[in-house]
Amino acid sequence: MFSIASLKCCYSTIILFILLIPAIFQLLFSPYIYSTRRLGDVYQSGQRSVGQLPQQVSRRIGIPFGTGNFSYDFSKRALDYEKYELKGRDALQMIECQSPSTAGWTMASLNNGWYIEHYEEVGVDQELVPPLKGLGIPYDEDYLLSKAPTQNEEFTDAQGNPNNPPTDAYYDTILILDGNAIIAENNLSPPFAKPGSPIPPLWRWSDIVFLLWRNEAKDQAGKLKYIIRNDIVTPVTRAVMEYIAGSQPDSLDRPWPDIPNPYSPASREGRMLLGTPHGIGVAHVIADYNDVLGRKQPWVHVYTAKNTDPTSMHLRKWKYYMVWELRDP
Repeated sequence: MFSIASLKCCYSTIILFILLIPAIFQLLFSPYIYSTRRLGDVYQSGQRSVGQLPQQVSRRIGIPFGTGNFSYDFSKRALDYEKYELKGRDALQMIECQSPSTAGWTMASLNNGWYIEHYEEVGVDQELVPPLKGLGIPYDEDYLLSKAPTQNEEFTDAQGNPNNPPTDAYYDTILILDGNAIIAENNLSPPFAKPGSPIPPLWRWSDIVFLLWRNEAKDQAGKLKYIIRNDIVTPVTRAVMEYIAGSQPDSLDRPWPDIPNPYSPASREGRMLLGTPHGIGVAHVIADYNDVLGRKQPWVHVYTAKNTDPTSMHLRKWKYYMVWELRDP
């Protein structure tokens, strides 16, 4: 027979085990977000500071959901969505009030540590064809210019210190001049390529990509209308996209053109998307180069496509996209 003390001990043990079940479950089944492409734009605020994205950055390395500031349920609870709406409001104020950039960057500025790779054979992902076709943007190979600025040479930093080692950052880009469009492919900024290391004075995605565009488009550069963020893998951006659609992680099913009319910057959804890493860079293009583009407002289409790539479909089920449209106020 069991004594009363023994029964109390057994009862306490059972209660403790029940209380530990959620922690054990999360430890064993904490999901992962994986990246099979290079991480995108990393601008996080109006001051262009670098945000807290996962430390593992690789073309073929999985990124744990809990890395850095992320947790299992951040997409629904822990992530501060209001913060991204506020960032979007700040970005809109910057667009409305900021004078053109006085940095004076030219293509010669890229000679300080950057090398521009050119790919002769270039195409677009099949998942990009519906919006390109729907918006009247040509996508045959003859219309595509592939530019891949790579920070793979020594450079002199902003303080004048020479011979700094390269960061191996890159901004893979496709320009479609006849379609007035830029496709942002694979992006990794210098601060994220080598955290804590010196970076070149010219390093921001917005500055470098617009330099490339202006150099190729010449006197037609002011006609830029579309900036497409291709196959977004950054967890924060994906989580915001899922939040505004009421979707679970890696489950946003929204084929083009599920929302024919894009989110306006006046909408809460539009502001939140603008406040993500994949929106802030676009805001800086509009704000810093309004002397070329004129005053523009950022509208954004959001769509997804089923991942059919056999090399990555087991890592993430859905590919996420943003199509930013630069409209007159």
